[in-house]
Amino acid sequence: MSSHRVEYRPSFQAMAESLAEVLIVADEKGNLRYVSPTIEPLLGHPSEELLDRNGFEFVHPEDRERLREDFQVLVEGGELPGPSLIRLVHRSQEIRHVEASGRNLLDDPEVEGVVVTLRDVTDRVEMEERLREAQKLEAVGRLAGGIAHDFNNILTAIKGHAELLLTDLPPGHPLRPDVEEIRSGARRAAELTESLLSFSRRRVLIPKALDLAEVVRSQESEIRRLLEPGIELELELSQECRVQADPRPISQIILHLVENATDAMPNGGTLRIRVHRIQHPEGPRVSLEISDTGHGMGEEVRNRIFEPYFTTREQGDRSGLGLSMVFGVVKQSRGSVDVTSEPGVGTNVHLRFPVADG
Repeated sequence: MSSHRVEYRPSFQAMAESLAEVLIVADEKGNLRYVSPTIEPLLGHPSEELLDRNGFEFVHPEDRERLREDFQVLVEGGELPGPSLIRLVHRSQEIRHVEASGRNLLDDPEVEGVVVTLRDVTDRVEMEERLREAQKLEAVGRLAGGIAHDFNNILTAIKGHAELLLTDLPPGHPLRPDVEEIRSGARRAAELTESLLSFSRRRVLIPKALDLAEVVRSQESEIRRLLEPGIELELELSQECRVQADPRPISQIILHLVENATDAMPNGGTLRIRVHRIQHPEGPRVSLEISDTGHGMGEEVRNRIFEPYFTTREQGDRSGLGLSMVFGVVKQSRGSVDVTSEPGVGTNVHLRFPVADG
């Protein structure tokens, strides 16, 4: 069948435009003959711009071949078991998830095409992905917490016996340096288990009312010492930003996030720290944002950054527990963590804590 424009009845177009789903009519090669106006939020193109273009060019490359196979089944008169979940690429390069269903009406003189309906399920797919990530982190946290708790008991015995040996060994004894190294190693291991306990939310926190803006302000000199040459610091600290949290781990996570941001800007850039109050569906929150203009990260890395020991650094650089510790402390303080990032643009870490009244 050759491709040609088909004039559809006004009643057909009125019906198509009344649907919540997108309705498409394509020829046997996938060229678009009719597209309902509801396509624009999905692709960023008005429907009239899409006529005579091939529909497969708007499908994510990884889904294109599978969709071609399903489409060919319809063209040859077969049926599909149910809707196909595919990804479309918006004009802005944003990915939209849709459920696609089709029916062969090539032999119907009033349609002469394959009718495809698209239902936008992006919100549902993203919610399911967030749920899977949360469940995965929760499972990893339970495992990490259990191991860390038992390991901490062993370390307590090692540290205790090392201290007893040191009291019995006089200064200058040839074994004293070895025992001091045992004690030092046990202390470093204890710090790692503390980070694991923070990630699993089993670390004991002692919360008190504190002004998050004042915490950042008191750390300004220490923050500036962490910055490499060529990095400019911008502070935006509002008033009345009181939260209920343990000040020591909160200070630690601020410095760790600053250190991460500095690592992401080896050639210089801007580090911006902002503390202010925001409105939230669950009540007022204090927002702490730490943003950089560094190399950023892709979706695959961003989805794993809170996993213990996941790191993009060279082997031997730090413990890989920093961001998992951030996650644990913030969650244990009844807060939330969001990270947005784009390769070549930078990263924004957004922490939110409930406002402490009084």
